[in-house]
Amino acid sequence: MIAQNPSVQSAVVSATASPAPGRRTVSDVERDLILDTLDHCLGNRTHAANILGISIRTLRNKLREYSDSGLSVPSHGEQRMAG
Repeated sequence: MIAQNPSVQSAVVSATASPAPGRRTVSDVERDLILDTLDHCLGNRTHAANILGISIRTLRNKLREYSDSGLSVPSHGEQRMAG
């Protein structure tokens, strides 16, 4: 059984553990890229989605996910506050 294989268990623990100090997760990089691109596009979500190569629906879902997690996400057509 795979779950009893020690190397698989080690890989699962490594994959779910927090990143080492000073390192960023793929999710962190993705979030920053999405928000920075949205800023570059002056809040134009359609343009940002086109630049990122994702659908507007995916962009909206990601922004909703960030907002639900407590991150400040600009309204449609707004830029993030610098800070």
